Amino acid sequence: MNVLFVHQNFPAQLGMLAMHLLRRRGFDCRFACKTGGDGAAIPIIRFKDEGQVSAQVHFLARNFESCARAAMGVYRAVRDSGFRPDLIIGHSGFGSTVLLKGLFQCPVINLFEFYYQPHSDERAYRKEFPMEADYQRRLRVLNAAILSDLDAADAGYTPTHFQRNQFPHAYLPKIRMLFDGVDDALFRPMADGGRKIAGHEIPSDRKIVTYVARGFESTRGYDIFIRAAKRIYEQYPNVLFVVVGSDRVCYGGDLRYIKQKTFKEHVDAVERPDSSKFLYTGLIPTTELARLLAISDAHMYFTVPFVLSWSLFNALSSGCRVISSATPPVREVIEHGYNGFLADFYDVEGHAENVLRVLRDGDGTRLVGVRARETIQARYSCARVIPQFERMISEVTGRSME
Repeated sequence: MNVLFVHQNFPAQLGMLAMHLLRRRGFDCRFACKTGGDGAAIPIIRFKDEGQVSAQVHFLARNFESCARAAMGVYRAVRDSGFRPDLIIGHSGFGSTVLLKGLFQCPVINLFEFYYQPHSDERAYRKEFPMEADYQRRLRVLNAAILSDLDAADAGYTPTHFQRNQFPHAYLPKIRMLFDGVDDALFRPMADGGRKIAGHEIPSDRKIVTYVARGFESTRGYDIFIRAAKRIYEQYPNVLFVVVGSDRVCYGGDLRYIKQKTFKEHVDAVERPDSSKFLYTGLIPTTELARLLAISDAHMYFTVPFVLSWSLFNALSSGCRVISSATPPVREVIEHGYNGFLADFYDVEGHAENVLRVLRDGDGTRLVGVRARETIQARYSCARVIPQFERMISEVTGRSME
């Protein structure tokens, strides 16, 4: 079977499935993307957006024009590649597959990450940064490209029940809950992975608390993390907070509300944390991240009701004792006291106490980390989800995967 994967980046959420079908099933797979994939085992079809968003386009329509230009870029690149897929698997929301179904007359499966709710900003966004009326109106138009993909796709999936429930009821029969898959052979407890991270050797007697985020922003509770960290190191000085990620905002409108250039700079100016207690690594290779999580004494993860981060699942798979926010998507994965520790998103003292409990009673909370990994292996590991992907492919294409 010829399978085309489409995403802006490689490998992203689709890479593991693509490599499985290539290596284990012998399918002829290609991956269309804008960035990444250099030296990948799977052939890459490189596309670029067809021009830039017009300066005169209406504010509400900018995202849709961006998606249209991406859709045309994907269309031309795949058409000109000469590859003819029997199945297309793509990431919805930026126009990736909407024109391809008509080009190839083959089934399309889309990953649907999130459907924006214009009138529920208290659930989905930070109350300190209320969404302006123009941006609220824009949310409904943001869904236009997603709705086009929903209509055109033969099937869809989304990683959590919370995310699935954001979509219109009329489309729910088309969308199943199916997580991307965690590589639990990579993200696992390690007896001796070493304590040298990003070129820094961490003393063996110093406790490590980790925080991982693509961007340091309010959606991922970076400010909550810093406030809790201050309370932790004041009561437990022999601790180092190892922070992985980039100083940027990926989601939300943080930068419209602050004077500083980045949200991290804003938080630092307000909270003035002790820099000696923090190690900022920037982005690090996946293998190094796995080693870091394996030696983490506690992992802090926060999110508003939104898409869950891979970092949460990787930390759980590594056997970390995770301290997180009791928001709906997190509660879908973590049960307080069983496989992690939860407190209200804004409960800084509660988060700090949860971390201190772990640091002070490592042996007493060890079972929580064991159960965290068991949760991943039972529900979210590649071994669990890949067969489900294969069943979906069989249903959509009418071809047996046996």
